[in-house]
This record gives sequence, C-alpha cells and structure tokens, in this order.
Amino acid sequence: MKTFQWRISLTTKQDNYEMDFFAFRPHVTTLYSALSRHIIRPNPYAAQDLISQIQEHLAVTPRATGTLCLGTLILESLEKLHHHCPTAIPILLNSLWVLTAGRTPRKKVGQDWTLTKKAASILLMNFRGMHSENLARLGANMTETLKTFVQSHLISQGSRWMKTKAYVAWSGVQESITMNLYDMIIEFLGIQNRQDTRHQTEMLQAIADSMGDTTQTEDVTAHGFSILPKLNMGPNSSPLDGVINKALRARWNLNSLSPQLWTQGYRQRKAMHTTGTIFNPDETLQLIHLTAEVMQRHVDLFSILHTHHSLEGITEESASFIQIGSSWLRELTIDNMSNWSLINQLTTELIKNVLNLRQDDPITLGNCMHIYVC
Repeated sequence: MKTFQWRISLTTKQDNYEMDFFAFRPHVTTLYSALSRHIIRPNPYAAQDLISQIQEHLAVTPRATGTLCLGTLILESLEKLHHHCPTAIPILLNSLWVLTAGRTPRKKVGQDWTLTKKAASILLMNFRGMHSENLARLGANMTETLKTFVQSHLISQGSRWMKTKAYVAWSGVQESITMNLYDMIIEFLGIQNRQDTRHQTEMLQAIADSMGDTTQTEDVTAHGFSILPKLNMGPNSSPLDGVINKALRARWNLNSLSPQLWTQGYRQRKAMHTTGTIFNPDETLQLIHLTAEVMQRHVDLFSILHTHHSLEGITEESASFIQIGSSWLRELTIDNMSNWSLINQLTTELIKNVLNLRQDDPITLGNCMHIYVC
C-alpha cells in the first residue's frame, strides 16, 4: 500500500493574514485541481463520476484507500492556507461526499467527522468576502446543497440518534464544527436579500435547536448568542423567538447556568433589541420570571455566605448573577412600562433585600433604585 509523504510548511494564523492575500493562490489552485482530478473522477482525464467513486469507498478498494489518504492530506493543507476561492466550493463539497462514502451525518464514522470538520473550516474561509453574485454563479442547486450541509450538520442532541461510535467521533469535533457553522450562516444569509433571510425558516430552526441543546459546551452556546443580533430579523416572528430565554432556562433547570453565559445572554438580547427585534410579550414574561428566580436564589445564597471568607468565590459568583439580573430587570422596565406591574409583583421584597446587601456595588444599586422608584 502506498504511503503519501506530503507536507507543507506550517504557518501561523497571523502569518497567513500578514502575507499578500494572493501569495498562496497557485498552491490553492493546485490543491483544488488535485481534488477534482483524483477524488471525484475515476482517473484524472475522465468525467466527474461521484456515484462510482462513492461505491469504491464503500467497497474500500485499494484505490479508495489511496485517494482517502490523498484527500485527507489535501484538506489538511487547504485548512492551513488562508484563501478565498468561492468557485471551488462545489469541488470541496463533492470531494467530502466521496471521501465520506456518501454517508449522512447520522451514519458518519470517526474519520468522516474529522474530514467534515476540515471541510467546514475551509468552507467558512471561502464564504468570507463572498458577494451575492458569487452565490448566483454557483447556481440554485449548489446553493441548496450548501444550505443542506449547514442544516444537517448543525446537530442537536446527537446522542439520541447516533450510534455510540459515531457519537463519540462527533463529540470530538462538535464544538469546532458548530462554531464554524454558526459563522457560515451569518456569511450565507448576509449575501442574500433581507426577505430571503427572514424566510429561511428551516435554517433558523436548526439554529434554535442547536442553541437549546444543553449538551453543547458553554462556549458554543455563547457564540450562538453572539450571532443572533447579526441576523437582523426585525419584527418578524421566527423559530428564534425566545431562543435566549429558552437556552438560559434549560441550563438553569439543570443547575448548569454560569454567570458568564448569563451575562452573554443579557448583552446579546440587548443588542437584538437595539437592531430592531421585537420580542414576544410571553417571552418577556418568562424572562422576568427566570430573572426573579435566579436573583432570589443568589440573594439567599449571598446573604448566608457573604461573611464567610472561605467561600469568597461563591460570593463573587452570586454577586455577578445579581448584578446582571438587576440590569435585566431595569432594561425590561425601560423597554415597556407594562412589564413593571409583574416586576413589582415578583421582585419588590427581592429588590429591597438586594439594596440592603449590595450597598458596595454601584451598578446593582443604581439598577435597583431605578426599578424601585418606577
């Protein structure tokens, strides 16, 4: 069996960006040409034949073993080279389909997910800087293929339907793939007209499901929150309605909500409001209830532990939850004075206790004073 010994010099991300953007163009062109000639064709001079190549990989023929090794090395090389080549996207996706033997996400095995991770990273590079005319040149079929790729690989609760080996392999690349897919969605939706963006309901539903998945790492959920203001949904109803509240509530119920994610949720919901998002009144009421619960638990904890120096870390964490909670209640009061009646009903005693406990925190104190005098 042939062993390929092909390597390129390692370059840092900073090095790539400091080099002339076109410095790697000949290398990139050669690599994509190699994918086209050797991965998605029976031989370099034959017509493209994806089905026959997939069948070879399913049969694990000697040639398939060699092309899998070659394809893996090419993807590794492309991932290291900062480049922008939208016209090569069909070659990349077709090559991935062949190298993974046409397996869907449900059936992908260990190396399939490694290759998919690399392909997602390369796709994101090619998406950055794309314009609507670049997407139009790819054609309607390839546009649909791209959407299907993103939606089908933005997996939620994979353990429910994946076999054990597939789930373990997916878990190893889940964070990287999901973050890249979130960024790809922003790039993809950004090069379409706004009406189409609002009506990509299947893609938006995939985002909502992914963010509500409590098996995701906190970094993935926080990154998901950060893309929401960029979607520019305006006043339209969508699957993303209340997604921040749902994600925070799910983690709170599992006792896994951190002050960092609590803070990120507050900041991104505020940013969404600034960009013109109109929130459903029911979602706002649910958020008020959640905020009251979070603050009450940490006020109770803080009042018991704030004098125990050995538990200083816990006290600081509670202080953070209380401060962001007070900021959230203040924002909700400012947004709509009709919220004040419920806030007053749920939090009057709570706010009094916070005022007594957090005299040394001017932000929390100011928020609570504003709520109290409204």
